[in-house]
Formats: sequence, structure tokens, C-alpha cells
Amino acid sequence: APPPAVVQPAAPAPLAPAKPVEKPAAAQVKTSIAAASVSPVKASAKVKAPAAASRSKKGDAVKFVVLKTSMGNIVVRLFRDKAPGTVANFVNLAMGTKEWTNPDSGKVSREPLYNGVFFHRVIPKFMIQTGDPSGSGAGKTGFNILSEATPEMVFDRPGLVAMATAFDPNSGSTQFFITVAQSLPHINGKYAIFGEVVE
Repeated sequence: APPPAVVQPAAPAPLAPAKPVEKPAAAQVKTSIAAASVSPVKASAKVKAPAAASRSKKGDAVKFVVLKTSMGNIVVRLFRDKAPGTVANFVNLAMGTKEWTNPDSGKVSREPLYNGVFFHRVIPKFMIQTGDPSGSGAGKTGFNILSEATPEMVFDRPGLVAMATAFDPNSGSTQFFITVAQSLPHINGKYAIFGEVVE
């Protein structure tokens, strides 16, 4: 297999699914997510869900997740108290306990959604985005969730994890982004922040 390469869009765009594009020949950064309800240090070492999280069909015991990528692991602490619906949606998709529609085949699936999904949008000094099984940024997965964004949700540091939407605030589904900028005041209060990178 070719070495992973990050595909960068031509210019920064609003945090919305990109127009459909052909998948590049070079491999992109792939993601898979393992749920964990342990401390960040242990979570990065153990990628299997511990018993407490395994017993929870709705993922209500999950406090951390490990994003396993081809460029290393990312440990995320989830903000269940600030965005409970967004966290539940994310965790259930990651664990394979929520139905979603495969944008390529149109078939309903209960497979863990994020396994093998690309970071399809990487914008230096802004954010990285993933969560579209089609890899294009425009894949439809058959449902939307209500936005839990509030004016108090401020993008004031790198490593914040938020639900991506199209131009309608309630169009979030499966895609999310991680900030890499020190501050993004122009998007404060517009996207539900549901976690933070801790490792």
C-alpha cells in the first residue's frame, strides 16, 4: 500500500460538506475509533472498549475515545455535560449501535461508521475534518441531529472537537472536525463542541 498522504483543499471553506470530488489516487489519513471509559493515559494504550463501555448499548459510560489514524492516535475527552445528544450520536456511530445509510451503496448499516474513514478536509491553521464514509465530504448518511451549539461554545484553543454541519445548523450527522488554530472567533457559537483532544 502507498504511504499515507494528506490531501489539502485549495482554499479554506465554510465548515460544510465539500462538493463531491473524485477520490485521490494517494491514500489519505484513515481513522478508526475505539471507545474507552478510562483515563486518557490508559485509553491511548488500550484501544479495546473496557467492560463498562461494552455493556452500555447507548455508550453512556464512554468518557474518552481514541481515534486511531495512520499517523498516530488521538485521545479525545467527550463533553457529555455540554452536548449530550451530540456525544451520544458520535459514540453510538463509533460503536455500531446506531443505524446509518452508506452513501455509496444506499444500504442501511449498523457497522461502526468511522472505521477506515478518511480525514477528507485538512486546512492548516484551521481544522481537520472526517466522518464521511464516502470520503468526499458530501456523503449523506440518512439522518440529521439537532444542533447543541450555544453562544458559550468558544473556539479559543486548538484541539476542540465539534460537529460539522452544512449551512443549516441542524444538519449535523456524522462528520466532525478538530481545530488546529489558537482561536477561531468567526465560528464561535455556530458548531456544537463535544470534546477536546487530551493526547
